[in-house]
Amino acid sequence: SFCGLTPAKDEYSDDTLMDEVMQLILAAHNHAPQDVDVKVLLGVLYNVSQNFDQAAELFRDALKHRPNDYTLFNKLGATLANSNGSEAAIPLYEKAVEIRPSYARGWLNKGISYANLNQYEEAARSYVKALDLNAQGKHMWGYLRVVFTCMNDLELVELCGREDLNTIASKLGVTLSSSTYAATASEKG
Repeated sequence: SFCGLTPAKDEYSDDTLMDEVMQLILAAHNHAPQDVDVKVLLGVLYNVSQNFDQAAELFRDALKHRPNDYTLFNKLGATLANSNGSEAAIPLYEKAVEIRPSYARGWLNKGISYANLNQYEEAARSYVKALDLNAQGKHMWGYLRVVFTCMNDLELVELCGREDLNTIASKLGVTLSSSTYAATASEKG
């Protein structure tokens, strides 16, 4: 239904690929303003362009049509967090992981927002959940190390160095669900 659309040039066009993509998506949005997929894509482009208010508006509108889409809650949360709205983002991430508890990205973003608010223990719990769900996300150990350093907890920093998620989770009161870490615990046991 979008065949034949061409990007419109305006006084703000700069002939970059990003500008061309933005113009095409704007044309698609003008052609089919109720298409939720186009709204989401345009919201992502606005977010990348740091036009956070318009991105948030599009994500909110998309959520009216897809109220159980955990990725939309995450996108809206990330948009708000990117515009210094970490506190407003947390309930959106909570909704995303409520809808899909295995959504590692939602747990990670929730942790980042807590860390931005200096709520380090809550950030650590969220990072542990994210790591539990995505053992391949080695970069998350750095996030954990930073919050434990901010908490001035050298024991937990040391456990990060050993990537001992089982002990860290136990100390933070987080129940692990991942078979990766559960297997590691039983091997050590």
